[in-house]
Amino acid sequence: MKISVAIAAILLVFAINAKVLEKEVNDINVKITFTNEKVQFSQQPSQAFKMSGSPSVENIIFINDGLTLQNVTGFGAAFTDSTAYLIKNLPADEYKKVLNNLFNRETGIGISYIRLPISVTDFSLSNYTYDNMPAGEVDPALLHFSIAHDEEYIIPMLKEILEINPDLQILISPWTAPAWMKTTDSLLGTFNGTEGNLIKTYYASYALYFAKIIKAYAAHGITIQAMTVQNEPLYGPTTYPGLVMDAVAQTDFINNYLAPAFISLGIKTKVFVFDHNWDRIDYPEYVLSNLNDAAKKIVAGSALHCYYGGVTNQTVLHLKFPDYKIYQTECSGEDNIPDFIGILSWDMQNLLIGLVNNWGEVSMKWNIALDQNKGPQNHGCPNCRGLILINTTTNETTYNADYYSMGTFSKYVVPGSTVTSLESDFGDKLIGASFIRPDNSRVAVLYNNDTDAKTFNFTWFIGTPYYFETTLPGNTIGVYEW
Repeated sequence: MKISVAIAAILLVFAINAKVLEKEVNDINVKITFTNEKVQFSQQPSQAFKMSGSPSVENIIFINDGLTLQNVTGFGAAFTDSTAYLIKNLPADEYKKVLNNLFNRETGIGISYIRLPISVTDFSLSNYTYDNMPAGEVDPALLHFSIAHDEEYIIPMLKEILEINPDLQILISPWTAPAWMKTTDSLLGTFNGTEGNLIKTYYASYALYFAKIIKAYAAHGITIQAMTVQNEPLYGPTTYPGLVMDAVAQTDFINNYLAPAFISLGIKTKVFVFDHNWDRIDYPEYVLSNLNDAAKKIVAGSALHCYYGGVTNQTVLHLKFPDYKIYQTECSGEDNIPDFIGILSWDMQNLLIGLVNNWGEVSMKWNIALDQNKGPQNHGCPNCRGLILINTTTNETTYNADYYSMGTFSKYVVPGSTVTSLESDFGDKLIGASFIRPDNSRVAVLYNNDTDAKTFNFTWFIGTPYYFETTLPGNTIGVYEW
C-alpha cells in the first residue's frame, strides 16, 4: 500500500505545473556502508534534487520538514574501567589513532555521548568504590571519599577526549553503593542468597556521594551532564556488583534525599530514572508519576536498556510522559550474533533508526573497547563485544560492526539535530530516519533491510516537493546529506 493518495497528488501537481521551471537544487552527498566489512562510509556519486518533471519511479521515501519531532542529544557507548585500561596501554601512535577514530567526527565516528560507570562494574579490574571501608566500619559523613582510582587513567584520558570533541556529554551510572551502605555489606548484587538493598539510614549519605562525585569531576574540568541512580535496579547479580532498588525506593530516594541535596549544593546534573530494560516501563511510569516538586527540578527522563522488550515501548512511555526525555543507555553486542549483516540489521531497527523513530534522544552501546578474551571483566558477561577489539598481545585494533552501526549516527547526526518525519513505501524492508542539523543542513539515514536492491524516488517536502531517483543495494546503509 502506498503512503497516501495525498502525497501522490502533491507529486502530480508539481510534475504538471508549467509555471515551475525545472532546476536542480542542492548537491546531495551520499555515503554507503555495505555488508562487506571492508567497505564502510564509502563515498558515492552525488545526487541533485529536482522540482519539476515526472519521477519515473513509483515507490517513495517521503521526508516532511514541516513535521518536526524531538531533538537528539548523542550516540556512543560506555567508557568502562576495562575500556580505559585497554586504550591507556596502547603504544603512543596507536593510542592517538584510536582516540581520534572514536571521538573525532572528521577523521573518525565522532562519539558524542558516553556512559561513565562510577566505581566497580562487571568490566573493572578491581572491586573499588569511592568510599571503601574495612568490614564492620561505616563512613556516613564520607570522610574517606576519594576518586583516586579514576585520577590514575580515566580522568586524564577523558580530558584528552574532550580536547578532541569538546561537545562530548557524559552520563554517570553506579552498579553498587559502597558495601557498608547496603543490607548485605557486600558489593555483589546478591550475597548468600540475599539481595543487597540500600539501607534507609544511608540514603542521605548516598545522595551526598553522588554530589561529591560530580563536584570532584568538575574540579578536574569535566562536566557530568546526566546520571542514573542505579544500573539495572531490578537485577541483583550473584557474581558481580549490583544493588536492588525497586520503584518505590528509587522514588523515595530521589524525592527526599537526592533532589534536596542537588538543589542545596547547586548541582545541575540531570537525573534519569530506572536504567533497565524496555519490558519494564511500569518502573519509570511509577517514578515519574510520583515525583515531588523538588524532584521535578532535577529529573529529566527515563533511561532504558535493550535486553528485554521492544523499542516501541519507548513510544508508550513518551505518550504518557511527553515532557520527559528517553535515553537508551546500554545495549551490548554479543558474539552469538557475530556477522556484520545481523549486527547491522538489529542495530538499525532497534538502537538507531528504530530508537529515534520511537522518541529516543540518546543511544549507547556497552563497552567501547574489550580485548581478545572479551575482557578484562569482573565475573560478568562472557561473550560481550565492544565497539573495538584491542589485542593485548599484538596491540592491533579491530573495528567491529558495532563501531560502524553506531558510528553512522554519531558521525552524521550531530547533537542538537531535530528528528523530522520520514515515511517509506517499503514498510520494514527499507527504513529510515531524517534530521535537521543545528547548522540547518539535512541528513537522512536509510537502511535496506532486504537482500534485494530498492529503487525509489527520494522526496523532500519543504512546502514544495523536491526529489531525486536512486537505488540502495540490499542490506546496506545509505547516508544522504544536503
